[in-house]
Amino acid sequence: KGGENTSSIVAKSEKSGAPVRVAIINYLRILEGPVGGLKQGMQALGYEEGKNIIYTEYFGDGNFEKMVADSKDIIQNNKADVIVGNPGEGGQAALQAAQALGNTTFPILYMLSFDPLAMKLIQTYRSSGNQVTGVAVDLSYLTAKRLEFLRQVAPKAKKLGVIVGVSVLDITAQKG
Repeated sequence: KGGENTSSIVAKSEKSGAPVRVAIINYLRILEGPVGGLKQGMQALGYEEGKNIIYTEYFGDGNFEKMVADSKDIIQNNKADVIVGNPGEGGQAALQAAQALGNTTFPILYMLSFDPLAMKLIQTYRSSGNQVTGVAVDLSYLTAKRLEFLRQVAPKAKKLGVIVGVSVLDITAQKG
């Protein structure tokens, strides 16, 4: 079980002369930074936008169901060779769409997830167990360093406030 890997997508594209078609499912427009990094990285590997790679961006604007619908449309109508979810919520939507369609091979990449296991993007860190792969970032180890730094710059502080982007975390909890 598993999806078509990136090297086979690239090989198929090179053989046919057709550009690699990448559909990017963005959860929020404000999170577009990683997309620029993806495009720069692909350009560094010799991919020229419009020539041998085509990007099509979809925006969920925080609406998970819209991302699922867009992903279903992409898969059903062969609009891309790979879906890139930005961040993990985009990957979740694409995986949900693929599963609803009974498609276990369409390749899905998530750009960033703090916990792909909790988001049910993967089954284990050793093997996703599906057609999904991506980048997991665990920043929890920085908590102690951040508190240590805070103690140095504000040694007399007695209270600490934390601001969290609840809407982003909320969709993970609801849809994960």
